[in-house]
Amino acid sequence: AAMRDTLPRNRLSAIEIPPIARDSTSGSFTVEGTARGNIERANVVATVETPGLVWNGNLFGVGTVKADWRGALTDADTILVVGGVDSVRVAGFAFDSTEFKGDYRGGEGNAVVTLFPGDTASYRFDTDFALRAGEGELRLRDVDIQLDSTHWRSVHPSVVSWREQGIRIDSLDLRDEGARSRLLVHGEIPDVDAGRVEVLAENVRIGPWLTIAQSNVKADGLLSSTLTLEGIKSAPRLDGTIRLTDMQYEGTPFPDVQATLAYAARELTVEAFARNREGRQLAQITGT
Repeated sequence: AAMRDTLPRNRLSAIEIPPIARDSTSGSFTVEGTARGNIERANVVATVETPGLVWNGNLFGVGTVKADWRGALTDADTILVVGGVDSVRVAGFAFDSTEFKGDYRGGEGNAVVTLFPGDTASYRFDTDFALRAGEGELRLRDVDIQLDSTHWRSVHPSVVSWREQGIRIDSLDLRDEGARSRLLVHGEIPDVDAGRVEVLAENVRIGPWLTIAQSNVKADGLLSSTLTLEGIKSAPRLDGTIRLTDMQYEGTPFPDVQATLAYAARELTVEAFARNREGRQLAQITGT
């Protein structure tokens, strides 16, 4: 019997865009502003405009940034910034436009960034941050990811902090209430000592996340998994379960898959079962 096609489609899809050479540099910008004060304290207001810039493999389209530097040249200076840029391509990702605003004072600040990848989608991040030599902290007050048929949002503030080569994620919890889906990351990977990170996925449609990653893979399905990573960096241990249901690839239905995996001492053990929609087992795979 043919497998049913139950998952909705996203209108937003990845487009193949050729990369920009890292040695490419072009464009122009203008700066206008005023400065009032003296050599001990000044207030500076400036506007930066560009018709477009290409630098180090990145592209920034038409953009305007307005900055207000209050108390410049003092220990209590504050920088306020607001702006927007069209046609952004950074780190391999492409966006129709971006909007941002923020402030910075004494190593700490706030930033609100909204990315518009196209169509009706938007990704909004409202954060506080603190930066120090060799360490930092990003306090995610609100994360809001909106696609045509998917709306992910953080249910409470979370913290991502780092020191030297270590990183700590304090309860990053995203929910799509409409689909009763959840993504949770919590734990710590220290620089030297043993750590533990837990990742939980409940009823997560993978199609929208492939869209967010701007992948050209035409797949969809529902993912539920629990993964636990612990130990030290040189000898990590991983245990977990993965369940994929209602899978499709390029419009073709695939069997449901349930797997358990364990990694330790540089050896990965996997046991997986493939079943049809009626629950009949089609295959079993066990290996290391």
